[in-house]
Amino acid sequence: MALAEYRALRLNNRGGLSSTGKPPAVAGKDHRMKTVFLLMAMYDAQVIIPIEVVCADFFAPLTLPNLMRKISAGDIALPLIRMEPASQKTAKGVHIQDFANFIDARRAAAVKECEQLCGVRLT
Repeated sequence: MALAEYRALRLNNRGGLSSTGKPPAVAGKDHRMKTVFLLMAMYDAQVIIPIEVVCADFFAPLTLPNLMRKISAGDIALPLIRMEPASQKTAKGVHIQDFANFIDARRAAAVKECEQLCGVRLT
């Protein structure tokens, strides 16, 4: 999203409605962009978040080697960036957009599960 689009979205949301006339929480993909912006604020606008930091902040019970093993095995669907592809000891991280997509996907799965268990529509 370009800066101009972001500013326009903020101006539209000041009145409590988005450009579609719906409340911001239900207006298209607004909630998905919020995840990216919150992560940008949390990590000082870093594009690549070191995997050590992601592990400590979001996967607290897992150790770094266990997290790396689960990502490599495909148990955790999180794309991992290696700065130097040929090196085993290179810095590893997660792109902020990929991480936001991962969080949004986990939220969608949780909402779907809750709706199925409770029989109430949440979105």
